[in-house]
Amino acid sequence: MALLKEITNIQKPQWLQVNDTDTSWSVTGLNRINIVFGKNGCGKSSLLKNIASKRKIIMTVPMPESNMPIAQNVLFQKTSPERGGVYKTDGNIGTNISNDPNFMASSNLENENRQFRHIVSSGFERLLANQALHRPEEVGQIVVDAISDLSMLIPVKYYIDKSETNLVIKRKDNDEIIAFEHLSSGEKEMFSLGLDCIITMHLQTDVEHKVLLIDEPDVHVHPDLQKNFIDFLEK
Repeated sequence: MALLKEITNIQKPQWLQVNDTDTSWSVTGLNRINIVFGKNGCGKSSLLKNIASKRKIIMTVPMPESNMPIAQNVLFQKTSPERGGVYKTDGNIGTNISNDPNFMASSNLENENRQFRHIVSSGFERLLANQALHRPEEVGQIVVDAISDLSMLIPVKYYIDKSETNLVIKRKDNDEIIAFEHLSSGEKEMFSLGLDCIITMHLQTDVEHKVLLIDEPDVHVHPDLQKNFIDFLEK
C-alpha cells in the first residue's frame, strides 16, 4: 500500500506567520512513523491540530502495476497532549460515540482532554458492541489482538483479560483485578494511549489510509516504556 508522502496547505496560526504570504505549512518526506521535534511554543501542537482538522483528504497515488494514479481516502485522528480521566466506561460518552462518528476525533482536537480515558474505555466497548452487531465473527479476534498488543505496554507482573464488556488488568500471581488508579502515571498513559491506537485501526473501514497524530506520547513515561511504545507502533 502506498504511503502518504506529504501533507500540504496546513493552516498556520496567525501568531506564527512571519508575513502576509506565510500562511501555511507543508510536511514532506513522510514515512510510516514520523517524529516532530521543536522548542516549546514553536507550534507543534498547532501543526498536529490543524492537520487533524482536515479530518479526511483524498490522496492520489500511482499503482505499482500500472503507474496510473488513483484516489484514496486518508483519515486523520489526533490525541490531545494532556490526557486525563479514568479508564471507566461512561453511558453518556458511549451514547455520544454511537450518535456522532466524529465525537472521539473532535474531543481530541484541543490541548486538554480531561475525559480522554473515559472516552477510550467507552470507545472500545462500543467498538466491540458494533462488531458484535455487524461482524460478530471478528469480535473474538479483535479482543485477542488487543490483549496481545497491549501486553507490550504493561509490566510483566500484570496481564490483560477480558471482562464481560471490556478489558481489565490483573496480577499474574493471584489473578486479582488491578484498579486503574493503582497503576503508575506511565502505565496509565501507555495502556490508554495504546488502546486509543487500536480503536483508530478499526474506525471507518472504508478508508484506505489512517494517520494517527499523537501529541506528547512520552508524557509521564519512563524510557523503557517509551521503547515498548515504539515497538507497539511498529507492530
